[in-house]
Amino acid sequence: MTSSAKRKGYVLEANVVKFWTELGIKCKRILGSGAFKHYSKSLASDVNLNGLKVECKRRKSGTGFMSLYNWFDQDNADLLIVHADRKERLYVLKETQFLKLVSSDSWIKKKEK
Repeated sequence: MTSSAKRKGYVLEANVVKFWTELGIKCKRILGSGAFKHYSKSLASDVNLNGLKVECKRRKSGTGFMSLYNWFDQDNADLLIVHADRKERLYVLKETQFLKLVSSDSWIKKKEK
């Protein structure tokens, strides 16, 4: 039987795939969550979301990224930018804000009446 952490990770990945495919966006879970990336670049990451490589991380209490949640709550921010010295800036969005962004960028096709 697989570990509890692997099962929880799988559930997160499956939920992400379900969310986006129900909106009609191409999204699929990657075999082995990137464990076989040495065989092919297409096997890197946890999920492929419309051509984007997505890493999915889950923690019981948010330990490790609780600061991200706190920073969003600080001023009810829509976008969080983090930067470590000698690293590229990271742009972090809440799912609701990301959904607005991809909707306006035509990822999601409006259903005709």
